[in-house]
Amino acid sequence: MPQLDQIPFFLTSQLFWLAITFVAMYFIISRMAVPKIASTLQNRQERIVNDLDKAESLKEDAEKLEKEYEEALLSTRNKANAIIAEANAKVGQSSAKKHAELDVKLAKQTEKAEAKIKDAREKALDEMSDVSSDVSRELLVKIAGLKVDKKKSDKVVKSLITGAQ
Repeated sequence: MPQLDQIPFFLTSQLFWLAITFVAMYFIISRMAVPKIASTLQNRQERIVNDLDKAESLKEDAEKLEKEYEEALLSTRNKANAIIAEANAKVGQSSAKKHAELDVKLAKQTEKAEAKIKDAREKALDEMSDVSSDVSRELLVKIAGLKVDKKKSDKVVKSLITGAQ
């Protein structure tokens, strides 16, 4: 009989124990779980910011390399034009045979210089492609948790670079 029960009614009530359990769970979650989740989110945000800063730095490096390439190309063309102008002045004073020989020689030098420039450009693009592929794979792993095959990422990045030209 409830009248004779020595434990008060409110201690046996399910609502009382629900309230006790709720308060206990609230304090456990608010003191332990929430700070861990917050620190994890903050660490993730910091990694994302660092990765974006690194990507920006790599982009600036690539732009710097492209600018240096353009300057080298302009300088080489100017030198080639100067050599051609000098050769034409000398050829004008000499015979037709020397004129033909100098033109052939200068054409070969120009072709070699352009081949070197082309090789340097391709090398720079390959390096940029490798760096871009590595960065994109790292970003996918760190941000999205996706693991991408190196060959596939290299193929996609090269197609994007050749498509952008």
